[in-house]
Amino acid sequence: MATLVTKKYEELTNTGNNGYSLPIQVLATIRNLCEEIGCSDDTQNTYVNQYNASVGASVSNTHAKPKEYDGRANFNKQQARKNAADWKAKNGFQVTKFSMVDNSQALIDGIRSNMNKLSDKNIDTKLEELKSNIDEIADTSDEDEDDLREKMTKIFEVVFNASVSYKLPIIYARVYGTIYEKQPRLIQEFMDNKLNAHKDSMTGIVDVSEENYDEFCEFTLKNTNRKNASALFCEIAKANAIPSITIENMDIMFDRLLEQVICNIETKSKQKEVDETTENLVVMFASLGKHMDKSKYADRFKTISGYKTGEKPGLSSRAKFKYMDLCKM
Repeated sequence: MATLVTKKYEELTNTGNNGYSLPIQVLATIRNLCEEIGCSDDTQNTYVNQYNASVGASVSNTHAKPKEYDGRANFNKQQARKNAADWKAKNGFQVTKFSMVDNSQALIDGIRSNMNKLSDKNIDTKLEELKSNIDEIADTSDEDEDDLREKMTKIFEVVFNASVSYKLPIIYARVYGTIYEKQPRLIQEFMDNKLNAHKDSMTGIVDVSEENYDEFCEFTLKNTNRKNASALFCEIAKANAIPSITIENMDIMFDRLLEQVICNIETKSKQKEVDETTENLVVMFASLGKHMDKSKYADRFKTISGYKTGEKPGLSSRAKFKYMDLCKM
């Protein structure tokens, strides 16, 4: 009857493993694994190398070498030829790199959602969330100025698009004041560029036929957003939300736009531009009239509104009546 004998690894090492070596099939499998992941022949830092080194040091020369040993010897010779260096790594192997998760885009999406839901009731809560989000997004930039500018610009674009899409200039003026507290330099630079673009948008306005429905809708939307932007900049100036956008600067802009109208009413092709510029002048005067010197404009309002129909080809009846309204404000 066979007796099952259990020995610890140390006992096998001390007795030379009784001449035992791994079968060729096992060695072949190990060889394939070594070819896949790389191996080290000279250092005893793996179980297989430690095992083989222990066996080589303790086996007596009087023990006969079993046939399986030749397979192991052949394997070692083949592997030695393949490994010119101490370690051979698998071709194409790349170390996995770990980095901090940047959730700034998710935060920006959250800001977009909040900006589209602003109201008198939730403004305080939303502004606190906005402050927290701006700080968190700024932290992900890790003091990289270009990355910070890129991310902040995305936030500013989200806020600006929302603020010119809705007729809530007073509420959105508070939003810009909050942003200025957190990123004064970048938001001032951004809004200065937007104000300049806003001025330029009132030049070269060309009418679009209602027969082209898509273009007409886009044209109408641009005009609506332009008037909303005029109201927004006026409220920002009144609230002193951004230092560079002041009532004085808006007054200067108003004066220049009025002079632009007086010049354009001489040309029939400029009639649509006159109409839309006049619409924006009405919006601005309604917001800033109490803060402006009306005497500077009263005579010009009266002159424009006093022209006879057709006397000035670029002045439509619609625009003429607007200046009558301005005289009464």
